[in-house]
Amino acid sequence: GWFTMTSANDGDTWKESPLKLSTGDREKYETEEFMLSCASTHGSAHGIRLRHGAHAGRLLCPARTFTKEYNTWDGLRECGYNTAIYSDDRGESWKLSGCVQIATGEGTLIERGDGTVLYNSRAYLKNGKRYLALSNDGGLTFSDAGADRFLKEDSRIGCNASFIRVELDDIKNTDLIPDSAQDITLFCNPRADTRRNMSICVSFDSGKNWSFAKTICEGPCAYSSLVFEPISRRFHLIYERGKDATAKNPYSAGICTAEFDLEWLLCDNV
Repeated sequence: GWFTMTSANDGDTWKESPLKLSTGDREKYETEEFMLSCASTHGSAHGIRLRHGAHAGRLLCPARTFTKEYNTWDGLRECGYNTAIYSDDRGESWKLSGCVQIATGEGTLIERGDGTVLYNSRAYLKNGKRYLALSNDGGLTFSDAGADRFLKEDSRIGCNASFIRVELDDIKNTDLIPDSAQDITLFCNPRADTRRNMSICVSFDSGKNWSFAKTICEGPCAYSSLVFEPISRRFHLIYERGKDATAKNPYSAGICTAEFDLEWLLCDNV
Protein backbone atom coordinates (compact mmCIF):
# COMPACT_ATOMS: atom_id res chain seq x y z
CA GLY A 1 0.00 0.00 0.00
CA TRP A 2 0.88 3.68 -0.06
CA PHE A 3 2.89 5.24 2.73
CA THR A 4 4.91 8.36 3.47
CA MET A 5 8.12 8.76 5.43
CA THR A 6 8.87 11.98 7.30
CA SER A 7 11.84 13.22 9.29
CA ALA A 8 11.92 16.00 11.87
CA ASN A 9 15.70 15.89 12.43
CA ASP A 10 17.27 16.42 8.99
CA GLY A 11 17.03 12.75 8.05
CA ASP A 12 18.65 11.15 11.10
CA THR A 13 15.47 9.22 11.87
CA TRP A 14 12.30 8.60 9.88
CA LYS A 15 8.65 7.91 10.69
CA GLU A 16 6.44 5.84 8.39
CA SER A 17 2.76 6.73 8.03
CA PRO A 18 0.00 5.13 5.92
CA LEU A 19 -1.30 7.17 3.02
CA LYS A 20 -4.80 6.86 1.60
CA LEU A 21 -5.11 7.85 -2.03
CA SER A 22 -8.45 9.11 -3.31
CA THR A 23 -9.84 10.44 -6.57
CA GLY A 24 -9.59 14.08 -7.57
CA ASP A 25 -12.35 16.41 -8.68
CA ARG A 26 -12.47 15.21 -12.28
CA GLU A 27 -14.42 12.97 -14.61
CA LYS A 28 -14.21 9.40 -13.36
CA TYR A 29 -12.74 6.49 -15.29
CA GLU A 30 -14.82 3.37 -15.77
CA THR A 31 -12.06 1.38 -14.12
CA GLU A 32 -11.28 3.97 -11.43
CA GLU A 33 -11.34 1.54 -8.50
CA PHE A 34 -8.77 -0.71 -10.16
CA MET A 35 -6.63 2.25 -11.26
CA LEU A 36 -6.52 3.55 -7.70
CA SER A 37 -5.57 0.12 -6.37
CA CYS A 38 -2.56 -0.21 -8.68
CA ALA A 39 -1.39 3.41 -8.85
CA SER A 40 2.30 3.70 -8.00
CA THR A 41 5.19 6.16 -8.06
CA HIS A 42 7.57 3.28 -8.84
CA GLY A 43 10.31 4.43 -11.22
CA SER A 44 8.92 7.94 -11.53
CA ALA A 45 10.95 11.07 -10.81
CA HIS A 46 10.74 13.32 -7.74
CA GLY A 47 7.75 15.56 -7.15
CA ILE A 48 7.56 19.35 -7.15
CA ARG A 49 5.78 22.13 -5.27
CA LEU A 50 3.87 24.47 -7.55
CA ARG A 51 4.84 28.13 -7.23
CA HIS A 52 2.59 30.00 -9.65
CA GLY A 53 -1.09 30.64 -10.29
CA ALA A 54 -4.19 29.44 -8.49
CA HIS A 55 -2.60 26.17 -7.38
CA ALA A 56 0.56 27.60 -5.79
CA GLY A 57 1.64 25.44 -2.87
CA ARG A 58 0.25 22.20 -4.32
CA LEU A 59 2.53 19.15 -4.07
CA LEU A 60 2.56 17.26 -7.36
CA CYS A 61 4.29 13.93 -7.96
CA PRO A 62 4.52 11.87 -11.16
CA ALA A 63 3.01 8.39 -10.87
CA ARG A 64 1.72 5.57 -13.05
CA THR A 65 -1.35 3.36 -13.17
CA PHE A 66 -2.99 0.59 -15.21
CA THR A 67 -6.49 -0.18 -16.46
CA LYS A 68 -6.04 -3.94 -16.19
CA GLU A 69 -3.53 -6.61 -15.22
CA TYR A 70 -0.70 -7.47 -17.62
CA ASN A 71 2.29 -9.82 -17.78
CA THR A 72 4.05 -8.87 -21.04
CA TRP A 73 5.54 -5.74 -22.58
CA ASP A 74 2.76 -5.75 -25.18
CA GLY A 75 0.22 -5.92 -22.38
CA LEU A 76 1.82 -2.97 -20.64
CA ARG A 77 1.56 -0.89 -23.84
CA GLU A 78 -2.16 -1.59 -23.94
CA CYS A 79 -3.03 -0.60 -20.39
CA GLY A 80 -0.26 1.52 -18.84
CA TYR A 81 -0.59 5.26 -18.27
CA ASN A 82 1.40 7.94 -16.53
CA THR A 83 -0.61 10.00 -14.09
CA ALA A 84 0.14 12.13 -11.03
CA ILE A 85 -0.80 12.39 -7.39
CA TYR A 86 -1.29 15.74 -5.70
CA SER A 87 -1.81 17.22 -2.25
CA ASP A 88 -3.22 20.61 -1.24
CA ASP A 89 -2.66 20.13 2.51
CA ARG A 90 1.12 19.71 2.70
CA GLY A 91 1.01 15.97 2.14
CA GLU A 92 -1.64 15.05 4.70
CA SER A 93 -3.91 13.66 1.97
CA TRP A 94 -3.41 12.82 -1.70
CA LYS A 95 -5.57 12.52 -4.80
CA LEU A 96 -5.08 10.85 -8.18
CA SER A 97 -5.00 13.11 -11.23
CA GLY A 98 -6.06 12.36 -14.79
CA CYS A 99 -3.84 10.28 -17.08
CA VAL A 100 -1.49 11.21 -19.90
CA GLN A 101 -0.91 9.11 -23.03
CA ILE A 102 -1.31 5.34 -23.06
CA ALA A 103 1.88 3.21 -23.12
CA THR A 104 3.73 5.66 -20.88
CA GLY A 105 5.42 5.09 -17.53
CA GLU A 106 8.08 6.51 -15.20
CA GLY A 107 7.45 10.17 -15.96
CA THR A 108 8.87 13.46 -14.76
CA LEU A 109 7.42 16.95 -14.73
CA ILE A 110 8.09 20.68 -14.32
CA GLU A 111 6.02 23.79 -13.71
CA ARG A 112 6.49 26.65 -16.16
CA GLY A 113 6.48 30.29 -15.11
CA ASP A 114 2.86 30.73 -16.23
CA GLY A 115 1.71 27.87 -13.98
CA THR A 116 1.40 25.32 -16.79
CA VAL A 117 2.64 21.84 -15.85
CA LEU A 118 4.65 19.97 -18.49
CA TYR A 119 4.74 16.18 -18.13
CA ASN A 120 7.62 14.35 -19.87
CA SER A 121 7.14 10.59 -20.21
CA ARG A 122 9.09 7.46 -20.91
CA ALA A 123 7.16 5.44 -23.49
CA TYR A 124 7.13 1.76 -24.42
CA LEU A 125 6.46 2.32 -28.13
CA LYS A 126 9.86 1.19 -29.49
CA ASN A 127 10.54 4.49 -31.27
CA GLY A 128 13.05 6.20 -28.99
CA LYS A 129 10.83 9.22 -28.36
CA ARG A 130 9.77 11.08 -25.23
CA TYR A 131 6.12 12.07 -24.98
CA LEU A 132 4.74 15.32 -23.57
CA ALA A 133 1.47 16.30 -21.90
CA LEU A 134 0.27 19.68 -20.59
CA SER A 135 -1.90 20.69 -17.65
CA ASN A 136 -3.52 24.10 -17.16
CA ASP A 137 -5.20 23.18 -13.87
CA GLY A 138 -2.27 22.36 -11.63
CA GLY A 139 -1.94 18.73 -12.65
CA LEU A 140 -5.60 17.81 -12.25
CA THR A 141 -5.96 16.88 -15.94
CA PHE A 142 -3.50 16.56 -18.85
CA SER A 143 -3.77 17.03 -22.61
CA ASP A 144 -1.63 15.22 -25.17
CA ALA A 145 1.21 17.40 -26.53
CA GLY A 146 2.79 14.72 -28.74
CA ALA A 147 6.42 13.61 -28.95
CA ASP A 148 9.35 15.92 -28.32
CA ARG A 149 11.29 16.52 -31.55
CA PHE A 150 14.72 16.90 -29.91
CA LEU A 151 14.81 14.46 -27.01
CA LYS A 152 15.53 10.77 -27.60
CA GLU A 153 16.20 7.61 -25.64
CA ASP A 154 16.53 3.82 -25.71
CA SER A 155 14.51 2.70 -28.74
CA ARG A 156 13.60 -0.67 -27.20
CA ILE A 157 11.73 0.18 -23.97
CA GLY A 158 12.78 3.74 -23.11
CA CYS A 159 14.32 4.73 -19.78
CA ASN A 160 13.71 6.72 -16.64
CA ALA A 161 14.85 10.35 -16.93
CA SER A 162 15.21 13.55 -14.90
CA PHE A 163 13.63 16.93 -15.70
CA ILE A 164 14.03 20.19 -13.75
CA ARG A 165 13.34 23.88 -14.29
CA VAL A 166 15.29 26.58 -12.42
CA GLU A 167 13.97 30.12 -12.32
CA LEU A 168 16.30 33.02 -13.05
CA ASP A 169 15.80 34.45 -9.55
CA ASP A 170 17.16 31.21 -8.10
CA ILE A 171 20.26 31.27 -10.29
CA LYS A 172 21.12 34.86 -9.27
CA ASN A 173 24.19 35.15 -11.52
CA THR A 174 22.73 35.05 -15.02
CA ASP A 175 25.71 36.48 -16.94
CA LEU A 176 26.20 33.19 -18.80
CA ILE A 177 22.56 32.86 -19.82
CA PRO A 178 21.15 34.45 -23.00
CA ASP A 179 19.26 37.72 -22.47
CA SER A 180 16.14 36.16 -23.97
CA ALA A 181 16.12 33.27 -21.48
CA GLN A 182 12.98 32.71 -19.44
CA ASP A 183 14.65 30.13 -17.16
CA ILE A 184 17.07 27.24 -17.43
CA THR A 185 15.45 23.84 -17.91
CA LEU A 186 17.47 20.63 -17.95
CA PHE A 187 16.54 17.15 -19.12
CA CYS A 188 18.87 14.25 -18.32
CA ASN A 189 18.81 10.68 -19.69
CA PRO A 190 20.85 8.17 -21.75
CA ARG A 191 20.70 10.02 -25.07
CA ALA A 192 21.14 7.15 -27.54
CA ASP A 193 19.35 4.17 -29.10
CA THR A 194 20.64 2.06 -26.23
CA ARG A 195 21.25 2.91 -22.60
CA ARG A 196 24.48 4.86 -22.89
CA ASN A 197 25.64 8.48 -23.27
CA MET A 198 24.15 10.10 -20.16
CA SER A 199 23.50 13.66 -21.33
CA ILE A 200 22.13 16.98 -20.17
CA CYS A 201 19.83 18.75 -22.64
CA VAL A 202 19.45 22.51 -22.09
CA SER A 203 16.46 24.75 -22.73
CA PHE A 204 15.96 28.43 -21.93
CA ASP A 205 12.17 28.46 -22.41
CA SER A 206 10.78 25.71 -20.17
CA GLY A 207 11.39 22.88 -22.63
CA LYS A 208 9.59 24.43 -25.62
CA ASN A 209 12.89 24.47 -27.53
CA TRP A 210 16.24 22.81 -26.82
CA SER A 211 19.55 24.60 -27.43
CA PHE A 212 22.09 21.79 -27.08
CA ALA A 213 23.04 18.57 -25.26
CA LYS A 214 26.18 17.91 -23.24
CA THR A 215 27.51 14.47 -22.29
CA ILE A 216 28.16 13.45 -18.69
CA CYS A 217 29.13 9.81 -19.35
CA GLU A 218 29.66 8.15 -22.75
CA GLY A 219 29.42 4.57 -21.52
CA PRO A 220 26.53 2.39 -20.30
CA CYS A 221 24.12 4.22 -18.01
CA ALA A 222 20.48 4.18 -17.01
CA TYR A 223 18.25 5.82 -14.38
CA SER A 224 19.08 9.32 -13.18
CA SER A 225 17.97 12.04 -10.77
CA LEU A 226 18.98 15.69 -11.11
CA VAL A 227 18.59 18.57 -8.62
CA PHE A 228 19.70 22.20 -8.31
CA GLU A 229 21.22 23.43 -5.05
CA PRO A 230 20.43 27.18 -4.82
CA ILE A 231 23.01 28.18 -2.18
CA SER A 232 26.04 27.03 -4.18
CA ARG A 233 24.11 27.37 -7.47
CA ARG A 234 25.35 23.96 -8.56
CA PHE A 235 23.61 20.97 -10.12
CA HIS A 236 23.88 17.48 -8.62
CA LEU A 237 23.20 14.27 -10.53
CA ILE A 238 23.02 10.65 -9.39
CA TYR A 239 22.77 7.91 -12.00
CA GLU A 240 23.40 4.25 -12.76
CA ARG A 241 26.70 3.71 -14.54
CA GLY A 242 28.49 0.71 -16.04
CA LYS A 243 31.69 -0.32 -17.79
CA ASP A 244 30.70 -3.05 -20.23
CA ALA A 245 27.40 -2.89 -22.11
CA THR A 246 27.66 -6.60 -22.99
CA ALA A 247 28.10 -7.75 -19.37
CA LYS A 248 25.36 -9.59 -17.51
CA ASN A 249 25.07 -6.54 -15.29
CA PRO A 250 25.90 -3.58 -17.57
CA TYR A 251 25.66 -1.16 -14.63
CA SER A 252 28.26 -2.87 -12.47
CA ALA A 253 29.83 0.47 -11.54
CA GLY A 254 26.76 1.09 -9.40
CA ILE A 255 25.34 4.49 -8.48
CA CYS A 256 27.58 7.38 -9.50
CA THR A 257 27.40 11.10 -8.87
CA ALA A 258 28.26 14.17 -10.90
CA GLU A 259 28.34 17.81 -9.84
CA PHE A 260 28.59 20.79 -12.17
CA ASP A 261 27.97 24.52 -12.34
CA LEU A 262 26.68 26.89 -14.99
CA GLU A 263 30.19 27.59 -16.25
CA TRP A 264 30.77 23.94 -17.12
CA LEU A 265 27.29 23.48 -18.51
CA LEU A 266 27.19 26.55 -20.73
CA CYS A 267 30.86 26.98 -21.69
CA ASP A 268 31.32 26.94 -25.51
CA ASN A 269 27.58 26.43 -26.03
CA VAL A 270 25.99 29.88 -25.68
